[in-house]
Amino acid sequence: MEIAVGQAVELIGIENAGLDITGQRGIVTEIPGHGLVSVTIDGSGARVSAWPEQLKILRDAAPSAPKTLPTAHADAFTSVPYAGNPACIVLLPKGRAVAEAWMAQVADEMHLSETAYLVPRDEPSNYDLRWFTPTSEVDLCGHATLASSHVLWDVHGADTAAPLRFHTKSGVLCATRDASGFIELNFPSEPAQAVAADDADRAQLLPSFGLQTEDVLWVGRNRMDLIAEVTPEAFARLEPSTSEIKKIACRVLSVTAAGCPVPSGDDVAYDFSSRAFGPCVGIEEDPVCGSAHCCLGPYWAEKLGGKAELQARAASPRGGHVRVRFEGQRVLLGGRATTTMTGELRHVSWK
Repeated sequence: MEIAVGQAVELIGIENAGLDITGQRGIVTEIPGHGLVSVTIDGSGARVSAWPEQLKILRDAAPSAPKTLPTAHADAFTSVPYAGNPACIVLLPKGRAVAEAWMAQVADEMHLSETAYLVPRDEPSNYDLRWFTPTSEVDLCGHATLASSHVLWDVHGADTAAPLRFHTKSGVLCATRDASGFIELNFPSEPAQAVAADDADRAQLLPSFGLQTEDVLWVGRNRMDLIAEVTPEAFARLEPSTSEIKKIACRVLSVTAAGCPVPSGDDVAYDFSSRAFGPCVGIEEDPVCGSAHCCLGPYWAEKLGGKAELQARAASPRGGHVRVRFEGQRVLLGGRATTTMTGELRHVSWK
């Protein structure tokens, strides 16, 4: 009979300090040598030594947890390294759970807009996916989903012919890739409703971005975010104040304008531009907020006469390009990504 650390066992015909402890159960915690086995008794935590023939194996040891986890950094919504929006992608093993507090610690350590955690499911090309900012878990994230898709295909060898299906707090999100490496995400449409003219958040936009009342053309909210359209001239001279923006409670605040008021350095005819701010979730400015386009896309499509495909410029210092298309109540977010780093994550905290 082969005994291994981690096995659940039952003691048979054994005494400890003169007491019959036959029938008690525990876990093999050490095999120090000389044939003896150390067992920690369930409940009491007492440790006893026994010979292998005095043990009945009840359950094999769980597979040993890996000491490191594969991780990668990828820039999303760009084909240029060190532009777009970076994300850290951590691939976890199937059947082993990590502590949520550890996931939050890693996200804080990486200090990127998002750290994404992937767990393979039994079905091929299916994964559980969660997103963490440096301060909190969020329900939806576009750029880290795009980055996750790219890393699965580019680094981990996922089948490029099969769509990836991510099971998330916002439902099942799908990703496809064409022969050139262009990725498209199928996300829910999250249109905004206009806020009242005397809404306090509308007024708070003025000190948040150095605006005048006449600069603000429209303000709306959905279940997560707030968007504000301003004139192209005002967009080009935004002066964000994080302390003031933080007074507006939302996941992401997107300021948007028609066209491309800030030079992009490329020859794309952009339909609209935006900048995204999320200090309430630990992100002063998100370089390219993909999921904000679930709100921005429907707004601009309607404003531009039902245009079916839009080119969107993320006008942050890093910049980015999002293609937006529509299928019923779904928004298709398209873009490219590039891997900038691969490695191993140590000091894993398992449940």
